[in-house]
Amino acid sequence: MKSQRDSYPDVYAGAMHPPNDQAGTWEGSWLAAMTVIKSAQLVFTPENRPPSELIPLVEPLSRLGDALRATPPDPEESRRRAADLVADRDLITWACRPDQPSQIREFGATLAFLSMKLTT
Repeated sequence: MKSQRDSYPDVYAGAMHPPNDQAGTWEGSWLAAMTVIKSAQLVFTPENRPPSELIPLVEPLSRLGDALRATPPDPEESRRRAADLVADRDLITWACRPDQPSQIREFGATLAFLSMKLTT
């Protein structure tokens, strides 16, 4: 028996996968940047602070948010800021350590995945 979800595959197909960013499209860059910000919001909280050497990453996240909210939006600046964050190997290594809480490991996995997507 088919579920209701199976009856509407086209509705769900686009919701689960980001737009193709091979051409550096604004939609893909925006999605990548928003993924970084949303994931970071779960990690960089007052109760759950990264090591002091990674605290400076909070400012680049803030600048990335500013670039996304600019009127008119600056897609190249947003893409550049997102790429800078996901290229930070120290942050990815720290976040992916097995002793980290699951939210931090998920953040690290998000950054690692996006680093491959934005740099290829």
